Amino acid sequence: MTVLWHAFDPFSDARVLRISIRCPRLRPEGSFASAQLQESTTTRSHMARFLMITATSGTNRELADVFASTATAKGHDAEVIDLAEMDLPMFTVARSKNPEEAPDISEMVSDMTQSDAWVIIAPEYNGSMPPTLNNALAWMSTSMDWQSFRALCTGKPVGLATHSGGGGANVIMAMRQQFSYIGADVIGRVCMSGRDKEANPETIDEMIDNLAR
Repeated sequence: MTVLWHAFDPFSDARVLRISIRCPRLRPEGSFASAQLQESTTTRSHMARFLMITATSGTNRELADVFASTATAKGHDAEVIDLAEMDLPMFTVARSKNPEEAPDISEMVSDMTQSDAWVIIAPEYNGSMPPTLNNALAWMSTSMDWQSFRALCTGKPVGLATHSGGGGANVIMAMRQQFSYIGADVIGRVCMSGRDKEANPETIDEMIDNLAR
């Protein structure tokens, strides 16, 4: 910034023009990198709210608990919903139109809405998803209008995991197709385990980090 002012010399009638120039303060070298590091640290320290949804109890519930404990160890919030424990009635159109027969899933919908990311854990059933997961999605999609259901799912980060006797590739493919169809952002990394293959802790760790971004 440049500042100009006039002053009189007491021994002369001449007006003296004085100019004061202030140079802009330069940012110290490396401060940009420091700012980037601070921003990166802030991003890494972002705490997310996870919802682990397991389609069955047993080994897949145990896998869901591992995901939850990994998330909480990183400072995130995590909750597990066990669809087998919910024991929802089989979906039919007639039952969905009968208030006395339709289950109250408002709490599950609320948990899913408030969560920043979901991890879906399910075993392979006949080359696809287990009935409990299909059934829960059917009830969800009819318990609210279609626009609200899509708004709930669109852009939601979703991770996929399985503990299956046959490897689990088919259920992973089926879940990816299903959740991508309803608008979720399904990450590429998956966790597959079975009788002869334990879940990889590094995979779980990286999936949590990816979903928390």
